[in-house]
Amino acid sequence: MHRRVRAVQIAEVFAAIRQEADIPLEFPAEAVSEATEAQPADVEREDLRSIPFVTIDPPDAFDLDQAMALESLGDGRIRLRYAIADLGSFVQPGGPLDKEARRRGITVYCPDRRVPLHPPALSEGAGSLLPGEERPAVVFEIDVDGDGGELRWDVRRAMVRSRERFDYRGVQAAFDTDDPPEPLALLRPFGEARIRRGIERGAITLRLPEQEAARSGDRWTLLNRPQMEAERWNAEVSLLTGMVAAEMMVGEGTGILRTLPRPTSDAIGRLRGEAKSLGIAWNADEAPAGILAGLDPTRPRQLALFEAATRLLRGAGYLGFSDGEPSGDIEHAGVAARYAHVTAPLRRLVDRFTLAACVAIAADEPIPSWVGEATDEVAETMQYTDQRAGQVEGRCLSALEAWVMGERVGDSFEAVVLNVEADRAEIWIDEPPIMTWAEGVRAKPGQVVEVTVRDVDVIRGKIRFTQDD
Repeated sequence: MHRRVRAVQIAEVFAAIRQEADIPLEFPAEAVSEATEAQPADVEREDLRSIPFVTIDPPDAFDLDQAMALESLGDGRIRLRYAIADLGSFVQPGGPLDKEARRRGITVYCPDRRVPLHPPALSEGAGSLLPGEERPAVVFEIDVDGDGGELRWDVRRAMVRSRERFDYRGVQAAFDTDDPPEPLALLRPFGEARIRRGIERGAITLRLPEQEAARSGDRWTLLNRPQMEAERWNAEVSLLTGMVAAEMMVGEGTGILRTLPRPTSDAIGRLRGEAKSLGIAWNADEAPAGILAGLDPTRPRQLALFEAATRLLRGAGYLGFSDGEPSGDIEHAGVAARYAHVTAPLRRLVDRFTLAACVAIAADEPIPSWVGEATDEVAETMQYTDQRAGQVEGRCLSALEAWVMGERVGDSFEAVVLNVEADRAEIWIDEPPIMTWAEGVRAKPGQVVEVTVRDVDVIRGKIRFTQDD
């Protein structure tokens, strides 16, 4: 007989997690007033309203940071125009809105609510690249050849008007039926070419399953959302833009980079050993990027190697600099290149500063003093608030996993063992999608075992399993 558990209200748990992490919920009146009344700065802008920009975002998103348009230049060459919300033209440096954004750092995404970086009047209104609306933007124009190699780039302020809003499922469905919308018709060849170049550089991509919280009234469920190819192609647009921005700022000697240390030879060696124990062939001369690119996350042993490879990508940070080209290892190992966050100014503090730097560099003008004076401070703020957001989002997800499993006490599930430490194992259950550590599970990574839910602790985000014989 199953025992149904509903000891707590999950919304109260989410609220307690945010409160414990000191996540600021309400905006000061002065910041709200500035956001509501803000008008874009009166600066020279190119008129790009005739370009058929479109956006690709989750269906429930209104803070639309980017819009793109792709154009064929012949001979396999593609011109990318990537319009990014020009939030810096709305925010007064040192004003109430700027101060509050520096306190928050980043938008925090919880299952029950989004805690935004900026008041919605700006982030979901005047600053958002909503379809049919004229908006100020910073436009990166990047030409690539048939192999995805950069040929030239330019950055400028412009007025744009997004034609239409798409979501990933709709875009993927359109490509699956060979009927993509015209402004996105080149997204696939662009994305695939850039993915190939990334593998050649050594970029490490981990295609782990994603969990998506879904709510209907007071009931919650978790959905397994596999990554679609259209998402990978779209990500390459943002990655290329961030790489261009990083090169611009490093060349000028002022900016903020997103960094990640290269994996050590010992870490790569351990991953090779885990691949061997999982029965996955790995040629001696093949880099991690190559082996991971060929894995299928729907196969248990290969999913286990994806999870093990997360240990190659640890130590991400932000590096601010303003006195010349920074020294040392300044690349992002996951991208295998210098990289900067520049494409999400509505949701990340740092992007407003990096965008302003890139606009000035492209125009051969001095970088604004409010950027150069704040590079170290913004880097430190992003480091702290990014980590805080990740912890809050992770704890909320663990609590929701336990809450969902509260109705399944006594039920048994097939679980893929991803990782093993002492007498516990990290496991993945397909339905409902759960990734958690289970005490008392004894198996090897890549094995599929039967586990039974014995108890849950929603407040601590813990699920107690036993392994079935």
